[in-house]
Amino acid sequence: MARARQWFTCCGVGCGLAVLLAALIGGGGFLLVKRAVVGLDESRDSIDVLVARHGRIVDYEPAPDGSLSRERLEAYLEVREAMADEAADLERSLASLERVRGDRRFTPASIFEALQAAGQLLPRGKNYLDARTGALLDAGMGLGEYAYIYVLANYVWLQRSPASGPGFRLFGDYDDHDDFAVREARLRRNLGYLNHVLLQMLRRQRRELDDSGAYRGDVAWSEALDAEIAALEADPWRLPWADGLPPAIEASLEPYRDRFEAAWLPLTNAVEWGVRPDAR
Repeated sequence: MARARQWFTCCGVGCGLAVLLAALIGGGGFLLVKRAVVGLDESRDSIDVLVARHGRIVDYEPAPDGSLSRERLEAYLEVREAMADEAADLERSLASLERVRGDRRFTPASIFEALQAAGQLLPRGKNYLDARTGALLDAGMGLGEYAYIYVLANYVWLQRSPASGPGFRLFGDYDDHDDFAVREARLRRNLGYLNHVLLQMLRRQRRELDDSGAYRGDVAWSEALDAEIAALEADPWRLPWADGLPPAIEASLEPYRDRFEAAWLPLTNAVEWGVRPDAR
């Protein structure tokens, strides 16, 4: 219980949600939050298994030639498809709360909708993360590889925003309730985290490029990788390959465009980087 509560606080998952629930459903919100904290202990155990099997997020090493294999892209998309039901449920709850907030008339019907959505939000958020962990275990994929593909495919290739999500805060690291300020804070939070994580991946990729010797003759690729690492080090808010994906990565992704677009859910994006086991 103590470990779950600590994870709940450190990761940020639920702080903003707990405030929202408390505001909407009072004492009942406390019971829901308490149950979610207890349940998160089981979720943490599953993530510990995932980390033990595949390493920490920052331990992932992209292929030295920069390509994404068909097998690994299929595995990633199978993960997204396996968690589609839980993702759709969470997306509906977030959309309901977003709609009620936007209306601001707070009629009996809208208040009931908000209460129902708020009551579902924490358990659905947990179900989403549990489904992701289970699907990753089944697919033989770690969180690092998942994060690497998610970032390059969605944020860089398809030009989705890392700030995507509802206009209310889901995590407890900022206090402004203005929609623009919330998304701006989410953008900086996610960019800072993802820069840190993927920079370490690219450094590991660069070392493997030298160590393997297989691609030593590809001067253009090694120079491009060096330049991107330098750009990430110079700008802590930069995403990898923000100026355009290398041809090898883009060519790997292109056959799967429709499936990647279908797997994108803008509101649940805000949950993806809330849980950060052993990230640093």
